[in-house]
Amino acid sequence: MIIQGALISLNGDILAQSYTLESLSSRTDLELGELKEKWLPIVIERETERECKDVIAWIESLDGVLCVDAVFSSIDGQVDAEAEKISIPH
Repeated sequence: MIIQGALISLNGDILAQSYTLESLSSRTDLELGELKEKWLPIVIERETERECKDVIAWIESLDGVLCVDAVFSSIDGQVDAEAEKISIPH
């Protein structure tokens, strides 16, 4: 599973923002953060990197969106496997 964090920049059109938020809320592969002014943090969870890119392209196509900036990407399980390799001396 690929997990990506991104920041959506919305335009100033209230109607377009409302439509965009409604469209984003309808997706089960997105977790929406708290909207602050015109910025909305999101988390995308998909099986492949290609699917994540497709979701970002879809978001960018929405009328209320100025841009989407990826801020974090991780492969689920990779972090856990690395953490298991670390041993803390007693």
